[in-house]
Amino acid sequence: VEVMRALAPQEIRLLLDAGVLQARLGNRKDAVVALEEFVKKAPNDAERHQAVMLLHQIKTTMEQTDQP
Repeated sequence: VEVMRALAPQEIRLLLDAGVLQARLGNRKDAVVALEEFVKKAPNDAERHQAVMLLHQIKTTMEQTDQP
């Protein structure tokens, strides 16, 4: 996904793809960065909403795992 983003930086959807991939790999901080950037640039409300929901899930998981 990173190579694709380098080749086609105008493809905003790749930020969402990168966020999903990073989340699945367990790289939550990287996922949050990519998804927050996508939310800022999302081409429509439906995709923005999808990203916001995923961000909420990731951040909730991060908060739960940080607690003693």
